[in-house]
Amino acid sequence: MMQGGVPLLCGLCLLFSSSHAAVLHGKYVSILIGDKTFDVTKFGARGDGKHDDTSSIQDAFQAAANASGGTVLFPSGGSFMTRALQFQSSNTAINVEAGAQILFDDDHTKYDPQSGDLITSKGFNNIGLIGGGIIDGQGKKWWEKRAPGFWRPRQLYANGKNCLIQGLTFRNSPNHVLEVCVIVTLSSMFALN
Repeated sequence: MMQGGVPLLCGLCLLFSSSHAAVLHGKYVSILIGDKTFDVTKFGARGDGKHDDTSSIQDAFQAAANASGGTVLFPSGGSFMTRALQFQSSNTAINVEAGAQILFDDDHTKYDPQSGDLITSKGFNNIGLIGGGIIDGQGKKWWEKRAPGFWRPRQLYANGKNCLIQGLTFRNSPNHVLEVCVIVTLSSMFALN
């Protein structure tokens, strides 16, 4: 038994000694993420609720991936208009600060049903969605077009190990709000409406 535990312990020591990491603590789960913050406004996001900030936001996700994880920050006071977002790496969190919101574009012609949902994390571990802000799917136009065969994205789809969702308000989803699967642990401190 001792032999089996030693490599794991040494592996964890190497992880902490060779990389910079931060721990996000939730009520039921803690996740390890990169210690750097990637403010979407530093990548060109305007946060005015009118201009499409998608490419700037994805650039921030890519920078987090290049750093082996970190926090993609949506600062307070901004309304960030975007299309579908994809996590690019494990050990990454979205922080939508109180007073900030992510608004998903409600023009269904700008979405590809094959590309996923509004926020997607496929196969990444230690994913966080935190803060005190709002993630608004702007679902009204999607609901009006609801018909058999009409695709509507879910607000969040995640699979992998350890997903912390805490403090956010999810509202107006075009379809289901949250779909998480595989080995995913959720903190119960979020609001759905």
